[in-house]
Amino acid sequence: MDQAKEAFLAYASKYDKSDLKVRIKIEHPLRVLALSTIFAQRLNLNEEDTKLINIISLLHDIGRFHQLEVVNSFQDDLFDHAAYGVKYLFDEGHIKEFWPEEKDYDIIKKAIYYHNKHVLEVPNFDERTNFFVKLIRDLDKIDILNTINLEHNVYFKKEDVPEEYFQEYFKGQSIKIFGKPNPSKTFILTCAYMFDLNFKESIIILKERKYLDKFIAKAQVDPDSQELFTKITDLALAQLEKEE
Repeated sequence: MDQAKEAFLAYASKYDKSDLKVRIKIEHPLRVLALSTIFAQRLNLNEEDTKLINIISLLHDIGRFHQLEVVNSFQDDLFDHAAYGVKYLFDEGHIKEFWPEEKDYDIIKKAIYYHNKHVLEVPNFDERTNFFVKLIRDLDKIDILNTINLEHNVYFKKEDVPEEYFQEYFKGQSIKIFGKPNPSKTFILTCAYMFDLNFKESIIILKERKYLDKFIAKAQVDPDSQELFTKITDLALAQLEKEE
């Protein structure tokens, strides 16, 4: 894994680390990698499966760097970073620079491709593939919440959010992003992550590290939006209790 990490950092070094977006996309996969090791211990994974979720975690966002070059945005409706990551690693053959175990390639490819999809629909995958696809989705969401706490302001104003977002949220569904992003959309979208977690350990980690609590406490709320803000956050917090 040290060799894979060195290769990842060498790849990332081509980009300007003074750019906050670039720095976030270097630090986020490294934190997800560390988190994946914690999960592997809690889930009692063997050495082979631990290494597999480690490499998936390290490489899941590798397409983000080229995305910034092309659109200077993290909007996947403008540029699907997961699809590009698969193209770069597998279609162009760069996966060999990071991971030599070809027997793992199919799972790595699927896990990276599906980690950012709005709704996970993998009816034809075997149980082991499904496990890794679902696990990287959880790991990614947990550290995205952490990244927001570390790097971004949190603001909520109901007028900045399309009604469709609220409709999906209060049905207990994850939210499909559309239109130009803003902090208020990001707020409700992030709270909706609580509806799309696959492992009990994800809930436990979120509660232990208080990522959701910190996120809510950090928010600046438009006075006219306070009542709706409370309803949104109460539902997110209740979902954590329900799932555990």
